Amino acid sequence: MKKIAIVTMIILSSVVVFGQSVNLESTVLADTAKTSVTVQRIEVSSHGVSLKYDYKANAEDVLGIIVPNIKLDSTSSIGIIALKLGDGGPADQFIIDGWYTKRFGNYSFLFEAARITCANARPCDFAGVRISNHLFTVEAYDISSTMFSPEEWNKENHSLMAWAAFHPKHAYFSAGYSEKQYWFFAGTRDFQHFGNLTFLNVDPKTGNYWMRSQTGIGNVNQAFYSLEMYNLATSYLVVPIPFYQHFSPISTKGNTAFKIDSRRVSGVTTTEAIVSKNINHGWLGVAAGINSCFKPNQPLRVAPSFELYKEFKTEKGRAVVELRYDMLAKAASAYLIFNY
Repeated sequence: MKKIAIVTMIILSSVVVFGQSVNLESTVLADTAKTSVTVQRIEVSSHGVSLKYDYKANAEDVLGIIVPNIKLDSTSSIGIIALKLGDGGPADQFIIDGWYTKRFGNYSFLFEAARITCANARPCDFAGVRISNHLFTVEAYDISSTMFSPEEWNKENHSLMAWAAFHPKHAYFSAGYSEKQYWFFAGTRDFQHFGNLTFLNVDPKTGNYWMRSQTGIGNVNQAFYSLEMYNLATSYLVVPIPFYQHFSPISTKGNTAFKIDSRRVSGVTTTEAIVSKNINHGWLGVAAGINSCFKPNQPLRVAPSFELYKEFKTEKGRAVVELRYDMLAKAASAYLIFNY
């Protein structure tokens, strides 16, 4: 209840102070044990400034004030964000993050740096660069408690995260490294009636992996199968950020769409194959699939899954309802968006 009260106060105060654009997102999960709100986002924006709060039931809460785009001239800008991560204890982290962007002809350059402080730990620094043009994008970051103490540098004190992408006219290929794991992405882009994005994450030490392939056919979602989205997804997965990023379900990818999602964690392999169809020119998205779970020395378990997607639009805003039922896990979930 305390968390909900905090969210409510932020909503009311922010609307009074800013009062321009409000975005609410909620994830509700129900299983055989309980029903709970696992994620709640409130975001209020006005005149280029945003106040964003993510309540997370299973992770640290995040509160931030963001000024993303302060124009310096026609080719450069700066941005800044102040963040608090945590649930109100001595392990809470405070972050000041700033970045500078500059265009040089066909090239775009970004430099970012942040300081992370905590009451019971040594401060850390976070710094990175991104360089891109119409054919490639390269991004690399390092987080370390000894970044500005060369005499203390060693491999264990640094966490490197980097990726590189090659993106000709109708294709996208990228590879990345983060937390001793490898990421690979491949996709098509800017086709009207076909789109595919496939990625693979591998942890060589544990044998864990995550593979997902999403294919849209017929009037595909151009915003999803695009260079901007692919770079966003690659950067988000390889270089983790405090705020979560929600990606819409398979039924939003095209008139007909297919998804295969397979993961192995601690020797347990789960796989889902799902197909979706838009009804009445996108009035409603429906999907049905098959889930499987394999554990060593145990029988293979198989059960269906179902999804519904509905978007409501008005002149003043929009609302989205995403529903899912996983019979294998005996769990239902709802993702709700409301913005105006």
